[in-house]
Amino acid sequence: ESLIGWDFLLAMLCWRALTTLPGVQRRLHYCPFVAPLLQWYTLSILGLACLLLDLVLNDFIRYRGLTSDRIAQNIETVCESEGLSAEACSRLKADLRIPEWLRVAAVSSPIFGVCAFVALTLVLARFIRYNHRKKVRGGLPTPWSLARRLEWGVIILGMPLVFIVSAMRALLRILAVMTGSAWKPGVSWDAQERTEIATYSMDLELGLAFQFNG
Repeated sequence: ESLIGWDFLLAMLCWRALTTLPGVQRRLHYCPFVAPLLQWYTLSILGLACLLLDLVLNDFIRYRGLTSDRIAQNIETVCESEGLSAEACSRLKADLRIPEWLRVAAVSSPIFGVCAFVALTLVLARFIRYNHRKKVRGGLPTPWSLARRLEWGVIILGMPLVFIVSAMRALLRILAVMTGSAWKPGVSWDAQERTEIATYSMDLELGLAFQFNG
């Protein structure tokens, strides 16, 4: 999943570079209805929105039903599969214990993430529409294209969108470890834990990569 995020980021960076060419923009504007849909900023927002929707519907919802008893059962399964002693299992439970208020806050975070994503997307849409109206009034042939300085404005304003998605993906990795949900039959818990933590780091690094390479 992290690889998909990296591939998407690279694809949008390449497409953005191509759409800065006047010839490409003229061809995109042959069809006025298609031109705004194929701009790099539109594709980027739509792609991030799909990733966010997938996270909320397919991942975060299943954690909402994880009660303390269910989490304890998951960890018991880990202990049995690893052949841990009662003392070692108790230490594992203590290490993975999540305060109830923190668990509720974690599984409720998509509400705030989605609200922030929608609010920022509306701000970007108003900014782009304003630029479009100014270019139409000026009689420019490619009104949906952005000047270099305006592109940087959109990137800076849109940067939190990437961090919202990346942070929510990273949170899922931590929840998978802390609730014992990351356990898989036939895979040692230590190896699976390291994999989830490594993926957590990659998800956050994806947001940092956008920040420094946008």
